Amino acid sequence: MEESKLSWIITLEYDVIIEEEMFANAIFTENYQWLFFVWAARKNFIRSREEEAPNFITYEHLFEMILKISKEGKFGDRNRVERNIKRVLEWRI
Repeated sequence: MEESKLSWIITLEYDVIIEEEMFANAIFTENYQWLFFVWAARKNFIRSREEEAPNFITYEHLFEMILKISKEGKFGDRNRVERNIKRVLEWRI
């Protein structure tokens, strides 16, 4: 739990480079609280160390990432995919 809190603080307080792998890992480990903080801090974009301009991540792109990870067999069942998408939708409520 302490590692999660540290990642939230770093994400909120510092200019960090969030790579696509970090988003994918958060989805795979169901760390939706960190993803929520990324959106709350308006840091929902992917950058790489080589690129100058970041790629903005929309909710649709996040849903595509969740579905892609599920199709790769990393999620066990359809209910888990639906539950994860519902978690993201609840951010907007």
